[in-house]
Amino acid sequence: MNVYKTTEGIIIHHENSFYLSAANNWDIFINRDNLYNEIRDEIQTLKPGNELSSVIDKSTEAPTKSQEIWAAGVTYLRSMKARMEEAKLAGGATFYDKVYDAERPDIN
Repeated sequence: MNVYKTTEGIIIHHENSFYLSAANNWDIFINRDNLYNEIRDEIQTLKPGNELSSVIDKSTEAPTKSQEIWAAGVTYLRSMKARMEEAKLAGGATFYDKVYDAERPDIN
């Protein structure tokens, strides 16, 4: 399931279908407890609108409004090499190898 904040409203993409949420306040929508279950329940009441996929392509906004934002790290090869060298000099062996090569979740 993917959720998009767009100029047309909040669009939910679930199992090859697109839905326009009835919600119009991004902060309230995204900060709900049990968000996944709430969205899953909501789409049961919505009619799919596959034309909404083109809205996503044209009018997606940053998925924030007034929430506090913490960094979602971008790791550079140069930084990786420096951290690995530091770890090696400190006796940390290949610790950073495992960190930098680990699978990471996508942030949509």
